[in-house]
Amino acid sequence: MVWRIIVVVLSYVLFWAHLSRHHLDPWSYLVLLIPLLFFVKRKWALKVMEYILYVATLSWIYTTVEIFLQRLHNGEPYMRFLIIMVLVIIYTIFSALVLRSKVFVDKYK
Repeated sequence: MVWRIIVVVLSYVLFWAHLSRHHLDPWSYLVLLIPLLFFVKRKWALKVMEYILYVATLSWIYTTVEIFLQRLHNGEPYMRFLIIMVLVIIYTIFSALVLRSKVFVDKYK
């Protein structure tokens, strides 16, 4: 169960860094507090964490498309960037799905 929590927390830390880089400080600090919902042993807490990771995924997709188009327009290399961003998107979706695992569902009421 510990590795699952680490996977989710790392996803939130990655999203925090993304928001912080764009100077969205109030939101970024809120994102850092969300993993504290692991201490709330209710199913709604899992759902909140899961859906916020889906929102983070949408943010990653938007950012990927935006930067990809900028790089394409400027004639800059983009393939390595795309590979990294697709992996980040997959990791974030995986983190959200981890919260649906039987281990969590059984421990949260």
